[in-house]
Formats: sequence, structure tokens, C-alpha cells
Amino acid sequence: MGKVVEQLLTGQVTNHMLPFFWQHGEDEATLREYVNAIHDANCMAFCVESRPHPDFCGSKWWQDMDVILDEAKKLGMKVWILDDSHFPTGFANGALKDAPQEVCRQSIFCKFLSYEGDAREVVFRTEKLAKPPKYKLNFIQKMMMSGSTKDARKYDDDQVYSITAYGPKGEKIDLSGGTTWKKPAGTWQVAVCGLSRNLGPHRVYINMMNEVSCHKLIEAVYEPHFAHYGDLFGNTIAGFFSDEPELGNGILYAKHNVLGTEQDLPWSKELEERLQKTLGVDYRKNLPLLWKNDGDPLLTAQVRRTYMDAVSNLVKKDFSEQIGGWCREKGVMYIGHSIEDDDTHACTGSGLGHYFRGLYGQDMAGIDDIGGQVMPQGEEEPTTGMFGPRNGAFYHYTLGKLGVSAAYLQESKQGRTMCEIFGNYGWKTGVTDMKYLADHFLVRGVNNFVPHAFSPKAYPDPDCPPHFYAHGHNPQYRHFGHLCAYMNRVASLISGGKIVQKVAVLYNAEGEWSGQCMRLDQVARPLYDAQIDFSFLPLDHLDQADKFIYVIVPYAKYQPIEIAGLSNVIYVDALPDAYTMGEDAMQKEAENKAKKADDLAGDAKVLALGDLVAYLEKEDIKDAVIAPENPYIHIMHYQTDCHMYMLINESAQTYRGKVSLPMKKKGYVYDAWDNSIADIDQQMTDIGCQVSFVLEPRKSLIMVFDEEADTPSLEEKTVGKRLSDCMYEKKEKQEQPTEIKTWKRSICSALDHPKFADAKDVSLPDHLEEEKPKFCGFVRYETKITSDGGDKILEITDAAEGLEVFVDGQSLGLQIVPEYLYDLSGYLKAGEHEIVIEVATTLWRENASGMRAKMMGESKPTSKSGLCGKVYLWNK
Repeated sequence: MGKVVEQLLTGQVTNHMLPFFWQHGEDEATLREYVNAIHDANCMAFCVESRPHPDFCGSKWWQDMDVILDEAKKLGMKVWILDDSHFPTGFANGALKDAPQEVCRQSIFCKFLSYEGDAREVVFRTEKLAKPPKYKLNFIQKMMMSGSTKDARKYDDDQVYSITAYGPKGEKIDLSGGTTWKKPAGTWQVAVCGLSRNLGPHRVYINMMNEVSCHKLIEAVYEPHFAHYGDLFGNTIAGFFSDEPELGNGILYAKHNVLGTEQDLPWSKELEERLQKTLGVDYRKNLPLLWKNDGDPLLTAQVRRTYMDAVSNLVKKDFSEQIGGWCREKGVMYIGHSIEDDDTHACTGSGLGHYFRGLYGQDMAGIDDIGGQVMPQGEEEPTTGMFGPRNGAFYHYTLGKLGVSAAYLQESKQGRTMCEIFGNYGWKTGVTDMKYLADHFLVRGVNNFVPHAFSPKAYPDPDCPPHFYAHGHNPQYRHFGHLCAYMNRVASLISGGKIVQKVAVLYNAEGEWSGQCMRLDQVARPLYDAQIDFSFLPLDHLDQADKFIYVIVPYAKYQPIEIAGLSNVIYVDALPDAYTMGEDAMQKEAENKAKKADDLAGDAKVLALGDLVAYLEKEDIKDAVIAPENPYIHIMHYQTDCHMYMLINESAQTYRGKVSLPMKKKGYVYDAWDNSIADIDQQMTDIGCQVSFVLEPRKSLIMVFDEEADTPSLEEKTVGKRLSDCMYEKKEKQEQPTEIKTWKRSICSALDHPKFADAKDVSLPDHLEEEKPKFCGFVRYETKITSDGGDKILEITDAAEGLEVFVDGQSLGLQIVPEYLYDLSGYLKAGEHEIVIEVATTLWRENASGMRAKMMGESKPTSKSGLCGKVYLWNK
């Protein structure tokens, strides 16, 4: 039996849960209470979030941290620290407010002027041209910045950086440094590039492309914590967390702000020096091509790629690697995530320009899922979210795989991927939907989680709910703890080994920077829906291309020249028009024009997107084959000292079918919720085995096949016949079950539990939400049955939503996903017995009148309460 499975069955589990613990300056008793609440929810670590604290790195902060660290040490817990006082990371606790302006953020912008008519002298009013443009603020920026930057620091070094004139016959004249120009006859366009620090939403944040500026964050936050708690670094203090660091140009949270659109762009002295080396001494005349879309297409593509290469490599060096290196020198880890939404991961603005480079210095890959990004059956709908347009395909097919790819391609990350999860989904989101979200990321390989959040502020805190404890108000707190235990077990199974994959998809940042480009999700979706797992492969890890049978290249008008020599490439839809060179290989314009696709692609295979899956299936790429086909069944094959297959069902319907696997040994099921193992319906074939299975929505199936020895006999104490399989047999072969219709119902709040009141007789399905539309808490259903002594199965078809069943006062455990099935074998001797079902609701209904619910469109609850399905007894 696999070592990890053996350990899990004996209660040995490694921790993979580190929820946010928000700080507002609460009293000592509250802080200690909350550290214990996190511990009791099966989270053996947490991340202290400083954002709401009134005195970060001040005396009150150290006083609170003393208490938190003391309680964590007593409980054997690890503590992570969010690394800034303001969101996002980069404020450096205000260190840039009075710093020399040369270390502050800087932008480059471009203005286009038109001159027509006869030849004449033009005088450039540089003082006017040096003034930065004014952009219209979007809704999010108005909301988060009070609609104004009037209180922002003002800088006095705005300047004209370059002036380039474009003539009617393709002429290009560098006018930089001058104030007059003898314009020839005809229509001319003049591009004026200027530098300014008076742009962007966060003007006193560090410049991610300035080593000295980035070190200000270390000086302001990291070093003071080491000075106070250096003896705890590497033991109680696990490390630091950067939350959504950004380049910070343009408009806050602008999506897909690719080059060639109206925006300012990030700049620094280091960037200038890098561009001068790659684009040549006359590089200034080509800078307008970062905005200009009607110039030489190949030169435009090359300039844009060169610029973004320089930007993202500087972020990697100056920010990510510098901070990560400091942390590792001090014996702690560095983690976090950037904004990835809708391909922002390859853009400037709220992104860092390149997903893999931006997180390169971190010890885990990081992503986040908040505010309705991933949603049950949300691959396409809704098309709008809390931050505007929503591309569901990105969240479902790109987001998780970005993080997991970085974790396995960069050896130092050791396969560790962190996901910030559940945050700002609202009080409407309870443990049933959380189970869907957890499985969604687990099956993609994510193995560390930051649940968002534990807030010790007085309930109801409107800041980004749900809150998992809420001072005892949350009826689902214990159910959440069981979910965390489940996530810990599965994450333990998928750590320390590798995901078995045969295909890579080229990370298309360079193609997107350069021009027209296919989105990653357009390729990822058909692969993943056909159960073909993959990694996104960036150019920086192209030396690992031979680990995969095929590297699939999404279509781009201009592709990076680095892939031209690969022998295992499949181009999707078409070859590029030409190839671009990387920052360190930039050549003269004439040489670039020679890099045509036909000259370099050789015998590379080209397939239409619609033909890709069929071709790979013929090539025997698939590791697991299901029948009947279903795009909502997702599968991961993970290998350590055993082979583990995790299957989940992301549809709204139960799946019944078979899966063929290349496993020639007897396997078993590991039930991560109950922490038990069971036999499986397995038939051996010429190439492996075939397993029949039933998989309900929001449920997972984990099958384990030992690599070196046959599976040992399953000990009776760990065996639990999978009830979903059992119910399938009953429904197919047996007579109708006994329906239990009449119950006595009573209710109470979470704080009053278990003091139930307001008892009345009800018939199922119940409609408590209609009787008490604002009720939130526990709903208790009681009845008595007469048993013939035979083994029974209790089936509860639906409930809202966390469930606990008692037989004669003995708990049979918590469940959070319908259909809820309980094996009553051994509990029902001949005679009369009491059956009790307790249902825990969400807190949506009593918070629907709050401002947060109104802003998020959640003021009219649609959730049900209590037992909204039927209850049956089956003969086993």
C-alpha cells in the first residue's frame, strides 16, 4: 500500500491549509479565540493579513503579533505574514511617500499629433507635451480610490522622452531632443513619448523594475519582522505572502490591456538601459510602436516582444528573486500570487507581465479564485462578474493549470501550488459549493490552499464574506472544518510526486505581446474536456520540452523563434507569419524580416483546432479513457510510490460509466472524506484494467494502484463500501425503498445550538425558507422508525446544506454534498429507533439586506433551508 495512504489511514496528515486571519487590532482574548478556531477547523497554519490593521509595524502590531505567535506556538501551528499594510503588495508600508523620486514608479506614455499641408516649421511645446494624459476612471477604480488621485504624491520630473515623425511614404525621422521641425509637405504623424510618475492608480508604490525600489519593501516590512521574531523564522514563522503585486500602470483592474491599446506603460532606468542594448542606440524612434498599430508589422511585433521581455525579466530579477532570496537566507519561504484574470497574467497594469517570471522567486506557484471566478457549470455563464466581463473558460481551463505548471516545471517549487480560495463569494456560498471549488483545483494538481477568510471583526463583517467562524454565528463552521480535513488528505496524496502528463501547451505570452494570438483556454478546453492532461510550457522552461510527447502551439501571427527548432511541435490552425527574437538575441530589422515561418518551421505538424483531440487520441496520448464520453469528468494521474487517479464530476448530473486505465495490478478506492479504503469493481484487460464507477456532482473518486507490490488485504476497520455504488445497485435491482415523510422540525441559531425551539410537525420536502425567509442556523428533524434488524441505508436526496445524522443519539458524521448517504448497518437492531437529522444553513438570508449583498446583487436570496429533498430507507 502507498506510504501516504497508510499514513492517512492512521491519522497522519500533513497540513496544506493556511487561511487568512484578518487583523483589525482586536483584543488579546479575541485573537487567541480565533487562533484556536482556525486550529479546530483542521488548519494547522494561517496567514496573518495586515490589510485592515490600524498600526502595521507599529507598537500595536507587535503587541498583537506577540499574542498570535504565542498561541500558534502552543498549538504547534505555522504562521505566514502578508507582507504589506495596503493591498496590493508594493505599498511598502508607506516607504515611498517621501523617498527620492527616482525610486518611485514611472510610466511612459504616447501622444499622436497630425500635421497636414505644405512644408512649414513646427514648434513643439514640450512643457505641454510632457503633461501626462488623463484617463477616465472605471467603476472599480472609483470605488476603491474614492474616484480621485488628488491626494496622491505629485512629482515634478515629467518630461518628453522621444519625438518620432512618420511620413506619407513610410519615412521615419527621430526628432528627439529638438523643439522645432521643418515639416515636409504632405500628411505627417508625430508620436511624442513622455515619462511621468503622475500616472497609474498607485503612485507611492515600489517600481517593480528598480532593484533599489523593490528593496524598500524588504526594509519596511521584512527586516522589522526579522528584527522582532528572528528566532521564530523557520519554525513558528513559515514565511511571507505577497498579495497581487502589480506593475501598476494604466487603469486599475483593466482586463487584457495588451500592447497597442490606450494606456501608459511601466518604465524605469534599468528598463531604458536594457532596451538600448537590445533595440540599439536609436531605440527611441521605435518606442511608439508599443502603441502604433499601422507600422511595419514585423518590426512592431519585435519591438513589443523586446519591451515585454525586458519588463518581465526585470520584475523577475528586481522583485521576485530579490525578495525570495532574502526569505530563503533567513530560513523562511516566500509565496503569494499575482492577478491572473482573463489573461492579465501576461499583461502589465494589474499584472506582472509574465505569470512564470513574476512568481519565479517564490517557493510555491500561486493563483487565486475569489468573487465568483470559478463557478459550478460556469465554463461559459455568467458572462459578467464583479469586475466586469467574465471569460469563464479562462477560469475553468487556464487558471488552475497555470499554477500547477509553474510548480512542476520550476524544480525549486517542488510541485507546490497555492490557491487563495472561497473569498468574496458572499454569504450565499456554503460548504456544498466550496466542495465543488476544492475538487476543481485539487484534480488540476493544486495542493496548498489559503481559504479566505477568518475575520475577528464583529459579525456580520461586510468585508468579502463568507467568514468561516464569524464569532460562532456560522452554522457551517464544523462542516467547513471537515472540508479542510478532506482537502488536507487529498493534498497530502498529491504532494511529493509528479503528475503524469504527455502533452504541453506553449505558454503564449510572446505571441500575445507580438500581435494576434489565440487564447490559452481555446486550446486547453478541448484537451481537458477529453481527459488529456497538460502543462503550460513557457519559453524559460523550453529545455523540458522533451519530457512531453507533443508541445502544442496555440496560433499566433508571430511566434517566438525559440520554438522553431523543436521536433515535437504541433501548430494549431496555422504557422506564424514570422518569428520574433528574444531580448538577448535581438538583431537588426533587416535580419528579423528574414525569419519567415516557412524557412524555420521545417516539417512541423499543423492541425486545425477541431482536429487536435482526434489526432492525439489516435496517437494513444490519453492515459485514462472513459465510456461514455463526457466533457465534465476530469481526471488526474499522480505518481509517487503508487499510482493515484482522481476523478471528479463538474456537471449537474450523475455520471455512470467505465474508465480504462493502464494499470495491471489490483487497486482500491481511497475515500478522502471518510478516510477509508474499499474494493473497486475492476476487470483486467490486455493493456491494464477497466473500472465501473458512478460519480455524482461535487463528489470525487480516488483510486490507488500500488507500484511495487499487490494491494494487501483490506482491513475491515478501514473498509467502507462506497455508498454511491451501493445505491446504484439498489436502484437497479431492488424494490422501492421506504420513504420517511413525517418529521418533527425545530430550529435554533448557531450561537444557541443545540437549544432547539419552535417545534412543529412537517412533511418532506420542507419549505422552511418560505415560512421563515430570514432564518439562518440549524434545523433539526426527528422521527422514530421500527426496524426489522436488517442492514439499511439512509438516503437524503437534498438538503441546504451541511448535514449530520444521529441514530439513537449517536452521530454518524457530517456530510456536505447530496445525495447524502449513510450506512446504518449495525445501528438498527430489531425494535424502535430515533433518527435525527440536523441541517446547517448558510448565513445568506440574514445578511441579504446588507450593503454588500445589494452591491453584489445578492439581496434576494434563492437558497433553500433544511431538508428540501426526501428521505428513504433502503435494504442493504
